[in-house]
Amino acid sequence: MSTNISKLSQVVRSQSAEPCGEPLSTVETSLCSIEQTAPGPIERGFDDEAIDYWERTLQDGLLCNLPLDRLRPPRRSFSGATYRASVARSTIEGLLRRCRRECGSSEAQVLRAAFAVLVSRYAGQDTVALGTTVEHRRDGQHQAVGCLTGMVPLKLTLSEVMSFRELLSQTAAAERLIQRYAVAYPQALDKLGPATNQSYNPAFQVALAVSPTIDLDLGKDTICTHEPRTPAALALDLQLRVRAGNDTIDIAADFNTDLFDASTVERLVRHYVQLLERLADDIDVPVGKVSFLPEDERRSIVEVWNQTRVDYPRTTVVDMIEAQVERTPAALRWNLKASRSRTVN
Repeated sequence: MSTNISKLSQVVRSQSAEPCGEPLSTVETSLCSIEQTAPGPIERGFDDEAIDYWERTLQDGLLCNLPLDRLRPPRRSFSGATYRASVARSTIEGLLRRCRRECGSSEAQVLRAAFAVLVSRYAGQDTVALGTTVEHRRDGQHQAVGCLTGMVPLKLTLSEVMSFRELLSQTAAAERLIQRYAVAYPQALDKLGPATNQSYNPAFQVALAVSPTIDLDLGKDTICTHEPRTPAALALDLQLRVRAGNDTIDIAADFNTDLFDASTVERLVRHYVQLLERLADDIDVPVGKVSFLPEDERRSIVEVWNQTRVDYPRTTVVDMIEAQVERTPAALRWNLKASRSRTVN
């Protein structure tokens, strides 16, 4: 079921216009009184081409080998937590504009492609499968509110010499395919049968969901704000929820607490933002050469951690033994001749 957004706005504005003795705090309305748009019949007779596409995508059972803080348990507990961060949109606005102008890429495609680069570099894998959202809205439902989206795997193949521009082209082509075949995804999962390994999601373990800012006009006395949420259960290893606003980019990183520490996820998000900033300099640079380390972290790894020089005594082993004898003349000493004699006998 889905509710038309314009109908909802009209109801709330009409209630806000009614005079009342107390300031309006909470608007309570019954969704039963609002016209609801039910989805039409699901398309029957799925195309064999769509089923074949998903079977080819899912048959490998690709496991994303992100570095974990703990061993993966034999069965998922679905325990999750969320790390949140916000960055000024201006930090990556140049990248978004250039990719839109030169490649025709949407914001979501840029954010997904960059995340694929990070996951590939982290996991040391050329092929990655990212969970991504697809819309099931039909004509006439663009103003509908409700659960009209699903998540399917977006499979991308990267190489160190591939440019970010080339990856954007591959991402756009892959998205067109999954949007076209999304309706057949549940049937493809049914054909594969239940997962034999209960320790991870078989289709994908890492996901990125991008949601734009939606402004609702509910009247001058009503303020509509975004309410951050933390999933009650997490079926994936890691999921980034990116909300692209007019002034900020809000990132909510949901992670499995059986696998990751909060500090690890915080570092990953910081690397993701740094990668977006570096890509803004040149989208034709090979993705394998783009550094996502902040300057302070790079300095620690390259310079501080490599400071292995230490002072040591400028003397011989014999001198060190003689000095020890002088310091502790009464200490027990090893009689080499006696030891040899006991060994022979």
